[in-house]
Amino acid sequence: MKMILTILITLCLLLPINSATDITIYSDQNSRSVWGFSSYYNDNNLALVRDQRSIELNNGLNTFSFTDVASLIDPTSILLNDNTCNINIKEQNYMYDILDNQKLLEKYIEKDITIVISGINGDEEIIGTLLSATPQIVLRTSTGLISISNDNIKYINFPVLPEGLITKPTLKWTVDSSCGQTHDLEVSYLTKGMSWKADYVAKTNQDETLADIQAWVTIDNKAGTSFKNANLKLMAGDLHLVQDNVYRGGYDDMMYAEAASPSYSGFEEESLFEYHMYTLDGTTDIDNNVIKQLTLFTAYDVPVTKEYVYNPDRYNDVKTMLEFENSEDNNLGIPMPKGKTRVYVPDSTGQLQFVGEDSIDHTPKDELIRLYIGDAFDIVGERTTVDYESYGRCATSYNYQVNLRNHKDTAVEVKYVDQLYGEWKITNTNHEYIKESATEATWIVNVEPNEEVEVTYTVFTEYC
Repeated sequence: MKMILTILITLCLLLPINSATDITIYSDQNSRSVWGFSSYYNDNNLALVRDQRSIELNNGLNTFSFTDVASLIDPTSILLNDNTCNINIKEQNYMYDILDNQKLLEKYIEKDITIVISGINGDEEIIGTLLSATPQIVLRTSTGLISISNDNIKYINFPVLPEGLITKPTLKWTVDSSCGQTHDLEVSYLTKGMSWKADYVAKTNQDETLADIQAWVTIDNKAGTSFKNANLKLMAGDLHLVQDNVYRGGYDDMMYAEAASPSYSGFEEESLFEYHMYTLDGTTDIDNNVIKQLTLFTAYDVPVTKEYVYNPDRYNDVKTMLEFENSEDNNLGIPMPKGKTRVYVPDSTGQLQFVGEDSIDHTPKDELIRLYIGDAFDIVGERTTVDYESYGRCATSYNYQVNLRNHKDTAVEVKYVDQLYGEWKITNTNHEYIKESATEATWIVNVEPNEEVEVTYTVFTEYC
């Protein structure tokens, strides 16, 4: 169905004559709990928009509107500032009743419209009063009632755009101005539908001891509007946001460079409150329903360590971990926003192959990052309880045997972990162990190629 509109619009004031937009997008706010209660919705995308526009205002009462605002705006967060002279805000409205075919028809119930239908002998024009728009259009004409199938309608002529319907989400104000001149206004609001996240690509060298790490910023705009030439800031950190039932709007070859500290690619980083903010040098277009990627930083020749971990209390297989320290000595030492890290390793021909991925949390400088890449194919761990004794209700003794088998052509080092509880002590072991904490003991075991190593130990535990 086609609809041709003849719209008579009376502007109560000139629209803004220029515009500049600053946008701060917050990293994905994961749904989390506070004392057992959910503290936010699951669609955790948030941005702060600061829209600067110049507009002519008269001395006294004025009414004006701003279009091109996000359709997922939180109306309770709107703030209007005048940087020119004093204005007194009398009324503020967020209008979101967006024009569509059905709404337009509903507004014309009991009003006259003109419908053009396709017939055997050509187009036919029918003028009448609209009585019903669902499921078929019913008109009262000079000759009686007519029911028209939607399939037969070529187009409909509407005289004017009904009051209350708009083509874009619109902010409308009534203000009392103390001066008549061009005003520099700034409108700020929070909106859903915009988010950013960090994505990392780590490319190791042939012996898996060094990696180049590239950080990407991925911006997703589903806020319902585009922002041209926007000044962009990205905020990394977990905000505390209170759940509220507010209207949320909307319609339905591998190369290694000389080792150097990481360089931000067009972004400047700074600390703000308990977060970190990244400001883009220059402006960028953030179009609606578009995913944009920008390079955040690149670090070269970061020392990495591959570790094999066998922890049968938590999982059956031997885990492959890749770890590195986020330090300046390791060509990093910068705040790293949370995000997914994908790892690539060169094969025998030098071509990069994807070997696994993991997510990191917001990580400050000088902290260790450990990535779980996948399960080891050629390294097998097996633990057996050989013996058990009970000493009343308060003490037990367990004898364990751990077999670690290496089917690789190179030697490996396996970290075996046992989770222990109560007041425990290792009374006998054939390999040295490390007491990592009150609940964890570890053994670092070297296993030669195509060999098997047996670790035996006894744990005596008291519970009372």
